[in-house]
Amino acid sequence: MAYNVFIKIGIFSVLFLFSGCPSDCTFVTKSDTLPDLVKIEPLQEVYNVGDVITYSVTIPSNIVNFGYEEEDIAIFEETGVTKTMLGGSEIHKFINNTIEVIEGENELIGEVTVANLIYYPSENQYRYQAKITFTQPGNYLLRGVNDIIISFQEKNGNCTDYLIITNIQGVSENGEIAFIVE
Repeated sequence: MAYNVFIKIGIFSVLFLFSGCPSDCTFVTKSDTLPDLVKIEPLQEVYNVGDVITYSVTIPSNIVNFGYEEEDIAIFEETGVTKTMLGGSEIHKFINNTIEVIEGENELIGEVTVANLIYYPSENQYRYQAKITFTQPGNYLLRGVNDIIISFQEKNGNCTDYLIITNIQGVSENGEIAFIVE
């Protein structure tokens, strides 16, 4: 598991280095694993066509004891990021159903729909929330263990990138969320 985290951090770091980090600064990645930030409610083994679930993520901008250095951070104040992609999110697996985005936004990248968290200053939080009405029966399988990465790439000049690694709350021991829609 730790090996996968370092690989993901390495990939995001390389992407960030080529995405506009000024050449006169030292690039720093700070990361932490914060469990259960992604929620599917209600989470059940069986749904019926017409049932509605809520898929949501809420991340406070101010996080206490972040990372190995256990420092307090203020993501928005330090980065200026107002929108970030929920990397590893599998919202695209719901695309043949009815998706109503309540907070945040969906974006089409190539042929894949991705979820974006939006910064809400009045609550000082980044959020994504969608109501999904099942219209398609079938078996659904989502990866759920530490495969979801949220990256906040610094935009204010000091090249700090914050990575938050998380999972779907209620994930099984084998790292998946599986359910049936009848």
